[in-house]
Amino acid sequence: MATLSEPITTPEVRETECFIGGKWTPAVSGKTFATVNPATEEVICEVASVAGFGYTSAMVDHAAEAPVWDPNAIQHFIENPRGVVPGTAMSFAGLKDPQARGSS
Repeated sequence: MATLSEPITTPEVRETECFIGGKWTPAVSGKTFATVNPATEEVICEVASVAGFGYTSAMVDHAAEAPVWDPNAIQHFIENPRGVVPGTAMSFAGLKDPQARGSS
């Protein structure tokens, strides 16, 4: 296991609402979900949840098969989104470098 040269700090969260129509908007339902720092497993903040968000069928199918996004799953997804969820519409190609992902 690698040793960190400096302590992990909690990031500053500037917005926790949904960005819709060019402005930050709270969830109509008032519901939120926890956003977790994959390096520390600490809850960073609660983010507005959007009922009926248009996830691709690939993401919906993946969520049915693997409903928990633990730090290991998050690392694999950040490394290669389309490899973890084939058919995702996510345009992010992934981060291959473990240090860039905050992984050791």
